[in-house]
Amino acid sequence: MNRGTEAIAKTITGATAWYQEALAKLLQGPHPGPRELRTARKTAPILAKTAIILGATGLALCPITPQACILALSPILAPALALAWRHAWRSILASGIDREIPALLAYLLPYTHTPRYIVDLLANLPPKAFKWSTREAERLRLILASGEDPNTALKKLADTTPSKRLSRALTDYLAAQTLGAPRSQVTITLLNHALETVRDSWKRYTELGRVISEAIITVVIALAALTPMTILTGTGTAAIAAAATIAPLTGAAALLTARPSMGEPKPSPLAAILALAAPLTAGALAYKGLHTQALAILALATPPLEIAWRRTSKTLEEAARSLRLAAEAAKYRGDYEAHIQEAKKAAGPLVEALAEAMKTAGKLGASGALQGIAQVLEEAARSIQAVKATATLLAALATASVLVGAYTIQLIQDAATQAGLPTGKGMLPILHAIAPIAPLPASILHRGRTPSLIPSIAALAGLQLLL
Repeated sequence: MNRGTEAIAKTITGATAWYQEALAKLLQGPHPGPRELRTARKTAPILAKTAIILGATGLALCPITPQACILALSPILAPALALAWRHAWRSILASGIDREIPALLAYLLPYTHTPRYIVDLLANLPPKAFKWSTREAERLRLILASGEDPNTALKKLADTTPSKRLSRALTDYLAAQTLGAPRSQVTITLLNHALETVRDSWKRYTELGRVISEAIITVVIALAALTPMTILTGTGTAAIAAAATIAPLTGAAALLTARPSMGEPKPSPLAAILALAAPLTAGALAYKGLHTQALAILALATPPLEIAWRRTSKTLEEAARSLRLAAEAAKYRGDYEAHIQEAKKAAGPLVEALAEAMKTAGKLGASGALQGIAQVLEEAARSIQAVKATATLLAALATASVLVGAYTIQLIQDAATQAGLPTGKGMLPILHAIAPIAPLPASILHRGRTPSLIPSIAALAGLQLLL
């Protein structure tokens, strides 16, 4: 009996260990980095024990409560959960790396004129400048530590990275190296990838902003269409108010998060907080009928945002100009470090990383590298200017949609009053609440983390004049 019990205990222990190891492999995926390995080792035991306990509980309670049978599926659902988490994490990581690709390629440019392997540089990226790409640097170090030669390690990284942009850049670099292309051609290859990534990032962001802004405009117009329903039923306004308020706030937060990091310096986080908090507060006050106070909140929040915008709007141009001057100085073997220091004040982590790269790579090829990075920044500036025209139009449409919606709702409610139908509070308070928020996504598309509140003021003031 004791031997049988021991055999069962060993079987259960072995099965549990195998199950836990399987969950760990699903969590970490192929070719994991050190952080993924640590996360898998910490999470897999907890997930395995939880799934087993829930499964055993479900089997025990299943005869008593049929609903508990769902818990018995926990050991089967846990691997699916681990796999879903891994795919979600790879998607997040790919998005983060993609945003850093222009800066990463610009950082590599000085080294294309030196005999030093770029793989060594990638394996030792400065974490301050490259928050997401350093995770791939950790994986690259593990691959190198396993005994792979630099080119093979780089190829393996290109084949396994979640970022398609990084994979394409590394593949093209390896092809150039294999074919024995001159280093100037390698420089052009990396520079072209950087410029293409900048254009593509801002193109995608513009499309996202357009979709979100158009969705908000549709929501505002739809409020008028829902007015007859609320008049007839007298219910549903609370749910409509919540949905109508959450939609533009969610869109604004999404645009703040997705904005490309290459192209404009980041202002203080307080500016972004103020840009979201002021319209939300004004909307709450307007919903309560405190329209003057709501306008006052927006008016008070506008000057700090405008000042922050003025301070940051010219820094990108200053950085590009300083890098051009540094390139000219390097070309004629002059002192370019003072110009790099000026660019560092304007462009932040990218130029700080560049300064470190120049210290190691030396002056060989400095002029071409600096010109290339200045070109990347100028391309980003052109992309931002192209976004502004679309954003201005969308902000005007969002403001106009509030006024059109209010006018339509007022006509419907007047008709209902003449017909003797009770209109109650109706949809106008809801429209007042979202008036300051509706133009916010378009304003963020226009100016990033320091959006203008003028469209919000125009929408709310326009409602006051119209009604």
